[in-house]
Amino acid sequence: MRPTLSLTWLATTLAASLASADLLPFDGTIAIGERSQTIFAGFGDPVISVVGSGTGESSRTPVNEINGFTGVTGFTGSTSATTPSFAAVRLELFGIGAANFAESMMVLGGPMAVPGRLRTFLSPGGATFRDNPLTIAGTRGLGLGGSIPFTPLPTVTPIFDAWRTGVVQLSNVSTENGAVGNITAQGFDSRTANGAGAVQLVSATRIARGSLGIPDGYFITRLTLVFVPEPTRAALFACGALATGLLASLRSRHR
Repeated sequence: MRPTLSLTWLATTLAASLASADLLPFDGTIAIGERSQTIFAGFGDPVISVVGSGTGESSRTPVNEINGFTGVTGFTGSTSATTPSFAAVRLELFGIGAANFAESMMVLGGPMAVPGRLRTFLSPGGATFRDNPLTIAGTRGLGLGGSIPFTPLPTVTPIFDAWRTGVVQLSNVSTENGAVGNITAQGFDSRTANGAGAVQLVSATRIARGSLGIPDGYFITRLTLVFVPEPTRAALFACGALATGLLASLRSRHR
């Protein structure tokens, strides 16, 4: 009976381990891509793409969700744009916050902060500059929703949104080639049932500045995460299957 008890304990333990092993490592990218022609009027159109990694809880069944990010590194970087004069702007990202993505109306989405700042240089050599944050206190900003008035122009207000795998469309805006049209982006979710694979979420931002007599600016941010099953999980599954098979074989012999 001892081998049977040992194998029973092993199979039960491995099954429990597999059921709770939903923490998966991931690699990811944040890219600010599609944008209007006047995203930063007078300062060009800085575009940024940064990479990072970490671990997160990822599942599709029985619950479609992504959360519990730990050990996140990277997702930081900057990009600059200049005009023919001395003026320049630099867009900087400082990482990502805690994720809370869940399914609603067949679309995965939710809030996740992307802290950073827009630094505008006001003098030659960068001696004088003005900073505007992309998020405030983890409650509003890029990837969270809400708005953050610019300093010292409170009438210029970025209006942010949360993340979603569905379609984001910005209608009747000045596109990069100068024509008026739509800017559209759509995320995707190709993860397997156990949460492994790729998912992309998109978030739109509008920079309202009608009081200045110039068109509003728009841009879309893409967050792509690729979750990879750890080798130890595959090994646990194989061991669990083997233990279950041996247990069944021993039971049949003792009948």
